[in-house]
Amino acid sequence: MKLRPATSDDAYRLFRWRCDPATVAQSVRPPPATYEAHQIWLARTLHDPTKTLWLALSTDQPALWLGMLRFDRRAENGMAEVSIQVAPDQRGKGYGQRLIRRGTLDYVARTGVRTVWAWVKLENRASQHAFLAAGYELVDIDDPFDLEDIVRQRGQGIRLQHGAPESTIRFCKFEYAST
Repeated sequence: MKLRPATSDDAYRLFRWRCDPATVAQSVRPPPATYEAHQIWLARTLHDPTKTLWLALSTDQPALWLGMLRFDRRAENGMAEVSIQVAPDQRGKGYGQRLIRRGTLDYVARTGVRTVWAWVKLENRASQHAFLAAGYELVDIDDPFDLEDIVRQRGQGIRLQHGAPESTIRFCKFEYAST
């Protein structure tokens, strides 16, 4: 697996992955309303020094896209949050845990961040398994999930998808601490 920084040329691929129905079902936030909104988000992300966005490719088949990782560093505590997405046509092949492990180790080595965390929907068993297999530990289960808390942690607004009531959105928090 090879990780490389995302570029603006990756906008359409990332947009397609982000709008995939299975991805939307497991996300906290809805996908961007338009491709243009996604392009604006990507441009901001690529120029934000607190964000790292990598795409993963197969080393065996260089044209095979495996997924993406995004790390959002928190300046106030020196920690980072990771978001992962396995390419829709590569799900169920074990790439999730490999992507998480490789990306986390590379990110920690490059930045010196000592703790990385991820929020995973309680019903998303595949992602829970991937984070555990990649060396993360389950550190919290919010039942029901306190959206006000995550809004404060992320420092941005979150809109509930499909008008779901807050009490139906439940998450697990996974954490990786480097030694």
